[in-house]
Amino acid sequence: MTSRTGFVGGCVAAMLLSGAAVRADVKPASTSDSTDAKLAAMEKQMLQMQSQLTQTQKQLKQTQSQLQQTQQQLQKSQAPVMTPQEQAAMVKQILDDADKHTAMLTEMGVDAGYDPETGYFIQSDDGNTVVHPGLLFDAQDYGHPATGGTPGSAGNIQFSAWGSLFSKDLTYRFVVNNGDVSRFPGVEELWVQYDWWHNAFLGHDIEVRVGQYKNPAFKESSLIGDPYLLLMSNSLASDLIGGGAQGPEVRGGELLLFNPDSPWEAEFSADGGPAEGLGTTDPEGDYVGNTAANVSARFDYKFFGDWADTTDLTGHQWGQKDLLDVGGGADYRDAHNALIYLATADVQYQSAQNWTIFGAVYGQHMEFQDKSFGVDALDDAILDDPGFGPGARNDWGVDAEAGYNITKPIQIFGRYSLTRTDVHLPVAGESIFHELSLGVNYFFGPDGSWANHAKFTIEFDYLPNGTPANADSGYLASPNGKPQRQVRGQVQFFF
Repeated sequence: MTSRTGFVGGCVAAMLLSGAAVRADVKPASTSDSTDAKLAAMEKQMLQMQSQLTQTQKQLKQTQSQLQQTQQQLQKSQAPVMTPQEQAAMVKQILDDADKHTAMLTEMGVDAGYDPETGYFIQSDDGNTVVHPGLLFDAQDYGHPATGGTPGSAGNIQFSAWGSLFSKDLTYRFVVNNGDVSRFPGVEELWVQYDWWHNAFLGHDIEVRVGQYKNPAFKESSLIGDPYLLLMSNSLASDLIGGGAQGPEVRGGELLLFNPDSPWEAEFSADGGPAEGLGTTDPEGDYVGNTAANVSARFDYKFFGDWADTTDLTGHQWGQKDLLDVGGGADYRDAHNALIYLATADVQYQSAQNWTIFGAVYGQHMEFQDKSFGVDALDDAILDDPGFGPGARNDWGVDAEAGYNITKPIQIFGRYSLTRTDVHLPVAGESIFHELSLGVNYFFGPDGSWANHAKFTIEFDYLPNGTPANADSGYLASPNGKPQRQVRGQVQFFF
C-alpha cells in the first residue's frame, strides 16, 4: 500500500469515527432538519479533505522532480576524476601528435616562413635550396598641364624570384616587369651566379654571374631596386646620361669580388650591350644594332655601415646604422655607329632613420663613326661632306637628392638634377635641362615599420626648360624648351 492510499484510508476512517462519535454524543433528533444539517456538515468536511488531497498530490510531484534532479547531480558528482598521471599521459599524447606532423614536414624536405630581412621564403630542410618570391605593385597618377598633355595614370606589376639552388654558392634571380614591353618577354633580369673561389683575392670571394643583369657601373639606375628609390623614379640626368639612355640591362658575363666583412667590393662585366633589342639593318644593308661589345666596371668603398643599406635610398628598409659609401664606375660601348664612353662617381650617406643623401655625377663621350648618329636622316651627299657636323660630343650631368624623417612614418624629400648636352648639338636651342622635385613618402605600419613594403608617395616636379627626350622618369619630351610641371602620386605594395 502506498503512502497516498494509507493517507486516504486514514481520512475515511477518521470520518467514520468522527461520525460515530457524533452519533454517540448527540441525542437522536426527532425531526428531519437535524439530519439534513448533519449531512451538510459532513459534505463540507469531504470537500475540504479533497482540496487538501489535491494540494498534497501537487507537492508530491514537485518532490519527485526535485529528487530526480538531485539524483542527476549526484551521478555527475560521482563521475571519475582524471588523476595527475592520466592528465600527464593526455598532454604527452597531444605533443606526440604534434611531433608526428612536424616529422612529416621534415620528411617532405620543405620549410617556409617569413624573414623581415629577406621576406617570404620556401626552402629545403638543409637550407641549400631557397626560393624568395616577390611581388611589386605600384599605381601612379600624374599630369602634364604645362605641355598640353592630359592627366593619366600608370601601373607597374613586377614578379621576382631569387635564392639558391642545391648550394648556397649557386644563386639566381628572375624578374618579370610589365612596365617595359620592349623587353622580350618582359624579362628584366634572368641570371645565375656561382661563388667560384672563396677567399681567393685579398680575402674576397670570386663570383661569376651569367645571363641578363643590370649594368654594374651605375648605382642609381642599376644597383637600386625599384621599391627602394627615394623618389618615384630615377633622376633625369641618370636617365639621359647615367646609363639609362643606353639601357640598364645587359646580357653577358660578370665577375664579382665580395666579402660581407670587407669595406670594399668590385664588379667587372663583359657583355653584348643593352638588352632592349638585338639590332637590325637599314635599307642599304648597314647594321644599325645597339651595341657590338660592352665592357664595364665598378668599385665601392664603404667607410662605415652595412652593405645591405647601400641598396636602399630611402633608408627605411634596414637603416639601423649610419652609412657612408663612395663609389664609381666606367663603361665602354662599341655601338657600330659610335664609340661611347660613360663614367660616374657617387656618394651615399645615411644617418640611421633620420637623414638619407645621395649625389652623383655623370659623363658621356661619343665618337661618331657615322656623323648622322643622333640626327634626322639627311641626303647622303650632305652626310658625306667632311664639313658636316662634329665628329664627337660630350655630355655631363649631376644629381643630388635627400630625404629627412619628420616622424618615423613621414619622410620629406627633394631632388635637383642638371643635364648638360653638348653645346654643338643643342635641342631647339637648349643644351641645359634642370629638374626640381619635392615630395613626401608615408610608410605604413606601426611607426612606419612596413617600410618600402607599403608606402604612399606624392611628388611635384618642375623642369623649367623641359626635357629633350622621353625618359623612364615619366616626363614627356618637350624639345621646344617649354617648362614642364608635373604632379604625381603613387601607392606601392611590395613583398
